Amino acid sequence: MDNSNKNLRMTNSGEIAASDMIVLQNFLNENESNNNLWQETISPLNLGFIPHSNWVSSKPMTISSLHETYFSKKNSVSRRFEHKLWNALKITTSFPNLVKVIGVTWLNNRTIKVYKHPFARLLNISCVDGGLFHKQGNFTRHGFVEMAELDARNELTQEQMADVDFRDVHLIYHQNGEFTTDSTEVTICSCRWVDPSPTPRVAALKIGNHNDHQSLE
Repeated sequence: MDNSNKNLRMTNSGEIAASDMIVLQNFLNENESNNNLWQETISPLNLGFIPHSNWVSSKPMTISSLHETYFSKKNSVSRRFEHKLWNALKITTSFPNLVKVIGVTWLNNRTIKVYKHPFARLLNISCVDGGLFHKQGNFTRHGFVEMAELDARNELTQEQMADVDFRDVHLIYHQNGEFTTDSTEVTICSCRWVDPSPTPRVAALKIGNHNDHQSLE
């Protein structure tokens, strides 16, 4: 949540300064607007949520309800990260105004803009960078990489780049091209969780005991 109302200046009479009152009012208005967005109702089935079999009997739901019953739940076989990402992008493709609370949107066929704080909140991730972008993060371990700033400026428009700071707002794409706007449910399932730990473990075994390594293969 924005903390812009925590450092309000007070006048000698104990009242909030006029300039800060405007800041506070803007903060409250934006907060109310975001609360209203959580109550927007969508149809997962009509939007094309995947896996299709999981949503074929679903009814229209509010974003708040989807957050509580689906997006915020721990990743599992029935709630894979790549499916959550695809479904979140389906929402903002049809309802661009919901980017504020969903946190991801397509910029072109392959590039995704990520507002990391809203997206982390949607997925109930408390350690934002660690949970999304670091080596063990969801994006990294599902084959997504960050777009270099020079490449971004060559590929995207100034309008698309206007709020990108590569700190709170990131640009990502799938390095193997398996996650694009044209992807199917089958190709999206190829973006599997990749555990990087076996590689250094095997390397250590090679050094320590060649026979043990052979037996593991």
